[in-house]
Amino acid sequence: MVNELHAVIEQLGGEPILGHPLKTETDLQSAIREGFPQTVVKEVMQAAGITLKELATSLDLSARSLQRRRREGRLARHESDRLYRLARVIALTKHYLGNEETATRWLKRPNRALGGRAPFELIDTELGARAVENVLGRILPTAASVDERLPNPPQALFQKTAGRRRRLSLWRRWSSAGVRLAYTSEHLSLAIIEYFVHVDPDDPPKDLVVVAAEVSNRVSRIAISAKQLPAKWHRTPVLPALTAIGDRFVRDRRAAILIVPSALAPAESNWLINPQHSDFSKIRVHPGEVFRYDPRFFR
Repeated sequence: MVNELHAVIEQLGGEPILGHPLKTETDLQSAIREGFPQTVVKEVMQAAGITLKELATSLDLSARSLQRRRREGRLARHESDRLYRLARVIALTKHYLGNEETATRWLKRPNRALGGRAPFELIDTELGARAVENVLGRILPTAASVDERLPNPPQALFQKTAGRRRRLSLWRRWSSAGVRLAYTSEHLSLAIIEYFVHVDPDDPPKDLVVVAAEVSNRVSRIAISAKQLPAKWHRTPVLPALTAIGDRFVRDRRAAILIVPSALAPAESNWLINPQHSDFSKIRVHPGEVFRYDPRFFR
């Protein structure tokens, strides 16, 4: 949670703009209750690459009211809370997509996973913001094949940015923000589906890498079937019951791997790996190789 907190504070202008030393969530909650300084409006506009009108629309606030607050010195509590929500989504989008230009374009463009609505249009409510975060959490799945029946070493799929692999994200269907889980798939074909379903067809990735991984029978695991899950477990927005399952799995450390059905192909499984479990060191990951896919995927 610390890294997420710092990223959000950066989008708000940092501690010099906010006027408080913000080290914990409690510090940030106090700043929201007090009301952010009016200068935060400009900082968030710059961070998101949007106009005052676009900012007001995305937060369901009056542009005239925001303009007035900018003259008065401090925002109301509800305005500060909504600015925090937007800053949280901006920070997460930049984390996934790598740069401000790409992040802004993604936030403004209609998204099939969000019912054809642009992410910016949904941030006016907390549930809408969480739906956006859930879609972001599936853009870069660490898609490692862990099927030991395969004759060749299993594989994983990563996206690279500026020649370096991106970090695993912390926001996913099966875990809350701040809970570390490596999201993998049992087959490379499933990994491709999980990845490509959320790729913008106008901006397909050009820097994918395949990584082989081996998981021996000595690595502890727990399996959950679709029958054990709520009826609408595979839908978006994600049910809180699903994130609770992953959070509890990480917290209890009963096993290194949690096997769950794929929301896109329920007959197949994704493997959630807890890097903090002692068995994690038993998983062998091979050097990556460039992954080239058929361009017809995005026609």
